[in-house]
Amino acid sequence: MQQIFLALNLFAVCVLGLLTSFTDLRSGRISNRAVLSAIIAAFFFNALNGFEWQAFLLNGIIAFAFGFALFLARLWSPADSKLFLAYALLVPQGFYALGYIPLFPSLTILINTFVPAFVFLFAKLLLQTGGREKLLLLRKVASPANVFFIVAGVFGLGWVIDLVLRFFSVPGNFFLSTLAIFLLVEAAGGVFPQKFSALAVGALAAARLLLQPGELANPAFAAGFSATVASVLILFYFASGLGFRAYGRKVAVRDLKRGMVLLEGIAADGRGGFEKKDLFSKGLFAALSNAGSSLAVEAGARGLQEGDMRKINEWRRQGKLGFDSVLVQKSVAFAPLLFFGVVLTLLCGGSAVAFLYGAALNCL
Repeated sequence: MQQIFLALNLFAVCVLGLLTSFTDLRSGRISNRAVLSAIIAAFFFNALNGFEWQAFLLNGIIAFAFGFALFLARLWSPADSKLFLAYALLVPQGFYALGYIPLFPSLTILINTFVPAFVFLFAKLLLQTGGREKLLLLRKVASPANVFFIVAGVFGLGWVIDLVLRFFSVPGNFFLSTLAIFLLVEAAGGVFPQKFSALAVGALAAARLLLQPGELANPAFAAGFSATVASVLILFYFASGLGFRAYGRKVAVRDLKRGMVLLEGIAADGRGGFEKKDLFSKGLFAALSNAGSSLAVEAGARGLQEGDMRKINEWRRQGKLGFDSVLVQKSVAFAPLLFFGVVLTLLCGGSAVAFLYGAALNCL
């Protein structure tokens, strides 16, 4: 009987994936009715399969919080967040054998979604952007001060994350640790004063070096540490400018519409007019923390509202805008990408990276 309901579970995943991918590609919309039906079905299947409710609900709660955070970071829409929650509840936890992450196994779906998409997008951007643009970004990210900050952050904050994971008896995971370190370093550098952030991560790194002086001499640790530093540097390089070019397109001010998400802010220029403001040059967290403080139009994840449009159109008629176009977020069809990540998870029995790594070892 349990096998029958597992098959129904997977059938529901396929129906949801094909339906939402088709509608998202065709019209840019994801049916709330389909997603809600899938969530209800997930609870029904879980009850019939006799799985543990505690693990099921905890995974769902964390998936909801993670999806909401990605929405706030403007990486996807509320519909994409709800769709991820549906997949997190529908995919049986027994399919996360490789790279299993206790408490939040469905993070594997995001890893299998974003890693291939990131590699493809990053390669595409490197080909599409000019050499001068790449060089300027590289100089910014690879400056001695920035590299020191990232190296110290990975060493110090990585220690804290490792201690937290051990406290909760959660095994280490490269992608989870790298993402957490990147977000913490980003937050430290973007939200807090630069000197304070540098002193804080430097103190953590020094404390670890004093308490664990033999760590760097361990070849396995040195290899993992180097890979994490390289990954965080690439993420900073991507997020510092190239990434937002991938998600942004220039739109004439007269063509702005309700719901469009601004990737450039509109702020008073101090002379009675308004100018564009670079939101992301200092990082994502800096943009989010300053988004509502000094902007004449809120650059939030919900997009332009009716009141925002009235103000912008009035300023344009009065000739107060010192620009003709602004960068807005592109509409990205995430439903097919998420479905691809789910299929990859099912086929690989969990992490696709762990699957490929194991396959490579077997070939050697």
